[in-house]
Amino acid sequence: MPIKEEEVKIEPNKKKLKDEEQYEITAFQTKLTLTDTQKKDLVDEMWLEFEAIKKEREELQLESLWDSLDRQYEGKVKEDPDRQFNLHKHATKIKVDAIVNSLKKAFLESDPIYSITPRPEFQREGGQDVCDKQTDFLDYKIDEVIPIKPPLELVFHSSVLKGTGFMRVNHKVRRQSRMREESYDGTPEVKLIRGQPVKVNTGLQQFLKSFSNAATKYTGYIKRLVSGKKINIVVKYKDTSYNDPFPKFVDLKDLYVRLDTDGYEGMKETRLIVERESYTGWELEKKEAKGEFEDIDKIIKVNEGDDSKKKDYLTEKYSVLRCTYYYKKEGETEETKIVFWVGEDKKVYIGGIQFPYYTVDCDYVPFYILKKRTGIYGDGVGKDLTDSNIAQDEFLNLILEALYMTTMITPITDSDEIESQFLEKRWTHGVPLKKKANESLDFLQKFMKEPNVSGVVLLMQLLGKDDDDVSKVSSLITGKESMLDPKAPAAKTIALLEQSKGNVQEY
Repeated sequence: MPIKEEEVKIEPNKKKLKDEEQYEITAFQTKLTLTDTQKKDLVDEMWLEFEAIKKEREELQLESLWDSLDRQYEGKVKEDPDRQFNLHKHATKIKVDAIVNSLKKAFLESDPIYSITPRPEFQREGGQDVCDKQTDFLDYKIDEVIPIKPPLELVFHSSVLKGTGFMRVNHKVRRQSRMREESYDGTPEVKLIRGQPVKVNTGLQQFLKSFSNAATKYTGYIKRLVSGKKINIVVKYKDTSYNDPFPKFVDLKDLYVRLDTDGYEGMKETRLIVERESYTGWELEKKEAKGEFEDIDKIIKVNEGDDSKKKDYLTEKYSVLRCTYYYKKEGETEETKIVFWVGEDKKVYIGGIQFPYYTVDCDYVPFYILKKRTGIYGDGVGKDLTDSNIAQDEFLNLILEALYMTTMITPITDSDEIESQFLEKRWTHGVPLKKKANESLDFLQKFMKEPNVSGVVLLMQLLGKDDDDVSKVSSLITGKESMLDPKAPAAKTIALLEQSKGNVQEY
């Protein structure tokens, strides 16, 4: 029986070749097509709203408040040169960290993190198994794939200390360049096809299937495979290493939205949301090469009309505004939700897309632990603890100074007048006082009143108890006994912890 030769047609896939030549932007991102005039008008229109939002924040001095709360948490106190001690009692840090730890435990250590249950009619059809698999899938993604823990901790910290924390959740596709070795054997194989023996060049078929542009770009390899030879090649390819939601913490100072925007529901419909991002010149060029940005030379060039760049432009940081905006083109009747980027310093448009999600109305999620009024910002515990923390710092430094003065031996010796040392502020505890020759030797401690250390300690304990009431977090949550009642029975301690647990659950 004669053996037939398999017919192999070599035709380039023009459609796929055209797609591969496009920029590496994901399918759900539709680029905006705007004229230069439309780009300028869009930026000018957005900028008016942006300035109005900044004015609202400046009137309430919100950024100064947030900076002050950061210093209060970190213990960066303003030093008084006339004081011997300028220490900080970390009362705010202890309370904030305790609440943050409870929030992380409640969210991340719950099992399962997300519980999916079927509707009654679906459950009767065996839907419980489907929901169980969905629950397991989400648990796996949160535990192993999606890096939610680091940004979530920052969001919790911001919401507890300052009242509000923002997280942006975008779908991220990361494709990385890889290389691998591949071999294709052009030796024909005889296979039975419809009962007839046919020579099949499997290596050639696999090569053509792997490389859609082989007919035009790799004709030499095709000839070798057709002639029955073997080829060994090194293939460069793009590997999708990440294709999932990617959460990101957004600092309060970097997110701009109208003050009367009421929570997440309000953010869905507000006209403008601006996030300040920072990119190096190298990162901007990389995004331009992928098609995400355009015209970045307008940002990194030295002056308008001058195409020269700074020598260090690749490492220099540039501020870019990510704007989520409702935009209506001239001649259109309805507004379209878009996302576009603007170089903040030069006020130039550098790229934009249609809002990429069909079922998600806003990719920014605000977190709150307390909400006592409408608006975009909530209430944290940091501001409530400020006065108490200042008082505790003051008493801590006073008691240390008093103990230092009574403990340090300060002799009075024979020399010039004592008054000049005090008036010129050249003396401190531990430095000898100079006296006249006809005066007898004495010690300063003899003339000093014993400080009321126990009274100051009691007052600091009362301030700490007030912190417990304000923050709703008992000091016992740290594992230490009550300073006011160290011999309290275990039943009292457990009761206090249960009360604190109930209060923390409100957050």
